[in-house]
Amino acid sequence: MLLSPCASAFARLALLGTLAASAGTASSQVTLPNDLAGALFGPVANSCAQPPCARSAPRSAPTVAWATTLSGTVHVQAIVYARPTDGSFAALRNFVVSNGGSVRHEYTTLSALSVMVPAPLVWQLAGRKDVTSISPNRTAARSDSALQDATASDDEERGPKKGKEAYSGKGVGIAVLDSGVMARHRNFAGSATGVARQGPTAGSRVVASVDLVRSSRDEWAAGLDNSAQTAAACMRSNPMASNADAYGHGTHVASVAAGDGGYSRSFDSSGIAPQAHIFDVRVLDGNGQGRIEDVLAGIDCVIRRAPELRVRVINLSLASDSTETYLTDPLCQAARIATAAGLTVVVAAGNFGQRRDAAGNPVEVYGSVGSPGIEPSVITVGSVNWRNTVNRADDSVNHFSSRGPTRGLAGYSPAGLPLRDNLLKPDLVAPGNRVAGALASAADGSRALLVQTYPTLEMTQVRSADMAERLMTLSGTSIAAPTVAGAVARMLEANPELTPPMIKAMLQYSAEPMKRANLLQQGAGQLNVSGALALARTVRDGLASGMRSGAIPAGVSILRPGEPFPKPETKTSGQTIRWSQMIFAGGNQVLSGPALFSRMQPLWDPALSWGPRVSLRTTFGTSPGNPGVPVPATARVTAQPLLTPGVVLASGLFGRHQGGFTGVMRPSLEVAQWLRAGSGTALASGLALAEGLALAEGLALAEGLALAEGLALAEGLALAEGLALAEARGPGEPRDFGE
Repeated sequence: MLLSPCASAFARLALLGTLAASAGTASSQVTLPNDLAGALFGPVANSCAQPPCARSAPRSAPTVAWATTLSGTVHVQAIVYARPTDGSFAALRNFVVSNGGSVRHEYTTLSALSVMVPAPLVWQLAGRKDVTSISPNRTAARSDSALQDATASDDEERGPKKGKEAYSGKGVGIAVLDSGVMARHRNFAGSATGVARQGPTAGSRVVASVDLVRSSRDEWAAGLDNSAQTAAACMRSNPMASNADAYGHGTHVASVAAGDGGYSRSFDSSGIAPQAHIFDVRVLDGNGQGRIEDVLAGIDCVIRRAPELRVRVINLSLASDSTETYLTDPLCQAARIATAAGLTVVVAAGNFGQRRDAAGNPVEVYGSVGSPGIEPSVITVGSVNWRNTVNRADDSVNHFSSRGPTRGLAGYSPAGLPLRDNLLKPDLVAPGNRVAGALASAADGSRALLVQTYPTLEMTQVRSADMAERLMTLSGTSIAAPTVAGAVARMLEANPELTPPMIKAMLQYSAEPMKRANLLQQGAGQLNVSGALALARTVRDGLASGMRSGAIPAGVSILRPGEPFPKPETKTSGQTIRWSQMIFAGGNQVLSGPALFSRMQPLWDPALSWGPRVSLRTTFGTSPGNPGVPVPATARVTAQPLLTPGVVLASGLFGRHQGGFTGVMRPSLEVAQWLRAGSGTALASGLALAEGLALAEGLALAEGLALAEGLALAEGLALAEGLALAEARGPGEPRDFGE
């Protein structure tokens, strides 16, 4: 998913935000992000948290989509995270409406509101004791099977089964938050196991469709409280579900995750989990445009309906240019809450790994991963150019795929120097170059706008008279993400009680490091579905429920009886895939060793978000007004055992970055080979909160590396439309947005 070009100088400013409850500061002094405070009150605004040192509001609105001037007063749209008082947001909603603002959304499961308020009211909101963070409502824009072979997901079907079934995602739901899904496309034909289909499309594995794109009619209307509409829209079936994707991106993304292309005799376009079912959550309009508030409404809706629809996975093929710390970024907070609720969140890293310098030469850009991919709890996916071959020897990280580390501004040191999150990202990479999938049609039967704009995306060699059978190819991290989402669905079919952090760890541990690529380019390595499935089958049943009840304490064996720990390699398609045997934890720790999965580790608790400076625990209560809706509460963790003895600490193998291929710039394959030979330090007494890899703040000064200090590519979201097509483009193909 791609960010649109920068429309404002304010988007270049680093965002300053601290989670009041976590940082230990008074909740009446919420620090505003710099793009909000700076745009409205000038650079001096954030030198204090309250008036009178804040300057007066501007006379004219800054050139950002989340602000406008009404009757001579600047008004803004913002996302407000808060703690409900008396079990509801009634007091906060009344405060907004009675002071000339409007409540646009209420996200009960996220403990947040989307509001429109006069600019002077922003400081008053920041001063309320129930408010924990405020961020602008940034904008959003569009950011065979050969694929199964390339991801090593087909070896289960080859040779004797040995008593193990081939997993295809049956019974597992994937929520696709995008531009909609064309439910009647042949890629989605079939029935969903254990879920009653809703909506007008019979015989489709798209079991439910909702439209959460907000109408622009009351965009800046004051005095309204629309808080109840969010929940109502979540439960209301989208009447256009059969042809819900006028833009065309969401349909392709869904088919990469869960499409079944076996209907075609000439080309099998099947995705990774062809029997998984889809929850279509439309958050973009027919032009591929949207807002953060719509995506938050989508995440809120998925949390509400996940038990009913058996949804276990959320796919977010989107990235935001926010440079807030992950602690306060609105999308990161929502993704963290969804993870704590037991949903595995898969996110595209973004397509900004390369830019052109003044001379037109390509420059690799580090620190370009967008939100919510900067959140530690999500699975952040980069893109591999797999060159449409099963052989992995020629694979490489796409030049457009966003690189780590994360660059969220967590605060300032006593000396006034910026403190960056500096988390290791992406987590792994997957095929994201010229991937075939479903081509959507609009309601009138015409091709979706994406293909109308770029006709060469359509696969003419398999053109059918039936629009419900046509295919297209797309590229980008937005296409790599659903590849991983499909793999997660298969893992959950194999072992339904895996927790989100364990799933991410298994994907990383079994990934294959590529030659000449480092941690910040490829994470742990390239997706290996069969390896991840082998690990999933190794772990005993009942893990999540046993963890919640306390029946599986830290350190006890969690191996399935009679199941040996798998050899760290996968043989498929005539090649041997050697696992990385490494995972990321705590934001910048690299861990290894079979004890990660043979013994219960405290970090497999999805409620725990382990970060390099602050760790958080999210728990759920119930709403007095709606007992069936979970209400989150997040608190700082000050003393928490995280690992048991026997886990291997591998961070030291990378060392500090001292120029050249050292530290985080060291090729991941080199460290993986050392781990295979027995290197690393086995922990004798476990590990509590600790710092990890030394991600030098001077990284930007070494070897002339370009480091993104803020993506400065738009005010907000860009849903990765996957138009970064390939290193070599043919005539008439769309420009590679990663360049």
